[in-house]
Amino acid sequence: MKYLLIVLATMMISACDDNNDSSPPDCIDCIWLQSSQRVVITQEGGIGALPREVIADYSRDSLPAEALRLLESLERTAAPFDQTQTDVFIYHLVITDEHGLEYEYHDNWYLNVAPTEVTSDWLFFERSDIEKLIEVLAQD
Repeated sequence: MKYLLIVLATMMISACDDNNDSSPPDCIDCIWLQSSQRVVITQEGGIGALPREVIADYSRDSLPAEALRLLESLERTAAPFDQTQTDVFIYHLVITDEHGLEYEYHDNWYLNVAPTEVTSDWLFFERSDIEKLIEVLAQD
């Protein structure tokens, strides 16, 4: 069964760096310090299948403490997008800032199907970390 994990967050860029010289990608490590994030987990019926069924929806304040600790400790690794692969990932996190800009995060596994037009670098999580998060949220 496939899960799509979407993290929707509102963050103040200036809150990450008192000198305001931090670029948005460098600011990602502080997003869990903000109070207006939501964590939404949806279940897919298949590759790109819609509609997706929401199976968990939390505001940051209602997240179980263990889940919040996991989110704060996730290892993030910058990696260039491989044009020979696809953007179909099991886990997909989207962090949205106060200006509506989205930063995309994916686990490090993808299906070997048609490539996409994406050319920018993405950040990746270890799939095992995301699976642990889903496990914790499912117990709540």
